[in-house]
Amino acid sequence: MKILVIEDEAKVGDYMRKGLTEAGFIVDVAENGIDGLFYAREHHYDLILLDVMMPGLDGWQVMVEMDKQIHTPVIFLTAKGTLEDRIKGLELGADDYLVKPFSFAELLARVRTQLRRGSQQKLPDILTLADLQLDVFKRRVERGGQRIDLTNKEFNLLHLFLLHPGEVLTRTVIASRVWDMNFDSDTNVVDVAVKRLRKVCPSADPHSPRCGLPLRSRSMKLRSLALRLSLMLSVTVNAIFSLCGSALYHSLAQQIGVRDDAALLTRIDQIRTLLRDEDAITLIQQKPRLFANMLGNTESLLVLRFPGQSPLIVVNPGQRPLPAITPTRDGSGQIEILTGRLMRDRTQTLNHYRNQILLATALAAAISVWLVRRGLSPLRRLAAEAEAIDVRHLSRRMPEQSQAELQPLVAAFNQMLSRLESGYQQLSQVSADMAHELRTPVSTLLGQTEVALSQTRSQSDYQALLGSNYEELERLAKMIDNMLFLAKAEDASQALDEQSLDLAQLGGKLQSYFDDMAEEKALRYSDAGTPVSVCSKVQPTAIELVVENHGPTLSAEQQARVFDRFWRAEASHHQGRSGLGLAIVRSIMHLHQGSCEVSSAHSITRFTLRFPRRY
Repeated sequence: MKILVIEDEAKVGDYMRKGLTEAGFIVDVAENGIDGLFYAREHHYDLILLDVMMPGLDGWQVMVEMDKQIHTPVIFLTAKGTLEDRIKGLELGADDYLVKPFSFAELLARVRTQLRRGSQQKLPDILTLADLQLDVFKRRVERGGQRIDLTNKEFNLLHLFLLHPGEVLTRTVIASRVWDMNFDSDTNVVDVAVKRLRKVCPSADPHSPRCGLPLRSRSMKLRSLALRLSLMLSVTVNAIFSLCGSALYHSLAQQIGVRDDAALLTRIDQIRTLLRDEDAITLIQQKPRLFANMLGNTESLLVLRFPGQSPLIVVNPGQRPLPAITPTRDGSGQIEILTGRLMRDRTQTLNHYRNQILLATALAAAISVWLVRRGLSPLRRLAAEAEAIDVRHLSRRMPEQSQAELQPLVAAFNQMLSRLESGYQQLSQVSADMAHELRTPVSTLLGQTEVALSQTRSQSDYQALLGSNYEELERLAKMIDNMLFLAKAEDASQALDEQSLDLAQLGGKLQSYFDDMAEEKALRYSDAGTPVSVCSKVQPTAIELVVENHGPTLSAEQQARVFDRFWRAEASHHQGRSGLGLAIVRSIMHLHQGSCEVSSAHSITRFTLRFPRRY
């Protein structure tokens, strides 16, 4: 692999040539933009490392000229690190952008990543793995013909994995390809995203218990609130309908049975009454079909016979075997009367009634599921609103809900968003202030050392340089110690060794110990000849320590920021003032579950430290 380095700093070019050569690359170095453009046109390179601030042609101009006819991947290496500069470089066609100073190990990793990309053929629009299919152009993912809905990060993550099948990717590589270059890969965000993607797109191994989309659907549904409520309501409805239907079914069956039995008994009584008439018996013997037709029902059974004689009447449409009967005596004569009825219509009636109960139960269960999903639609709308809130839209708030049950949730969520927005803004401001504070001593160290080494100096000059560097390093060390103390003080999990103190005695000791420093601070921040008073007050729920001094009145905006890190009321940043003193005070008070506040009016500024009382 052949690399072209276009860098006007000779030392930077030399150490980059040495490091890349030791890594196995062939390296050419051009010391200005004109030579670099010539090399890029005349020779073939796999990668170009391009600086911006160069004599002749700067990096922007070189990139514009190369983009017309050269399609080699380009990485910008420059000290121009503002957001506008990074956007400009990438929009000009650069493949990566690295801000100085940088680690050579990071540069080497980015070089290898770009070369790995450039060595690949043109990637297809559709990537496949087993039954999984990813359409890059349409941003659509399917498995077995079924579409899988993915978020933007999940899609990019799956795209990255499909581009490197079977390859182990580090968190740094994943973070740089899926998130932006400033993303902290040491957090567990990458692990959470990969775990979520595994749930959405489980393994394609057919022997894996997590294989296939249906399993994913089941596992997701088990965590669905709508499904849980639907199941609970469906089970309740089914239980109620089953109990009521079963009771009604058996009651109806019993009533039909009683009715049929009563009808049979009535028929027996009628036939018995008829048979008491001798003329009727003669008529039956002469015309048996007349009585058979009188029944008028093919499902009725009637047999009349004298013992030991042939039957007088036999009505048995189905020719079913007759059951054994127990004879009963009534009067002097004896005749067998067998009457019955097929239960076909009775069974059909009960079956129809049972089917209606089952249909009503199923319909009620379906309606309950629909009602649950309909009732949970505000939650889905709430989730859609929450999904639209990201780090770029922290000012957005959840809309007020008409449902009374969701109003506390929305209010709590909006309060959380307000705290997150405030914390994020403070963190961004602290990061910017910290970068500025660290850049100043580092720039001083680099600048004065570079000037001193640019030519031969006397021994006294080198001693002065070492002394100045020592002061800057001491300033850096103090700042780092303060930052570490702040981080430790804000750790709410650490325990405090609380003790009872005599404030009057302690105040006297502190006054004598910090007398000189207090004198200096008073001269610096207070009007000359005015006192600085310290007093304590015992309140019902707290003990207050109050410090007052006379001086310029702080505005409301200054009072709101006076406890912020790296903030100063003065615009200039004098050496020795880091802007962390009051921030440390606030952290200590929070650690003691107390509070601190400032008030300023009529040229008097008062700081109040409020400690909770321990009874």
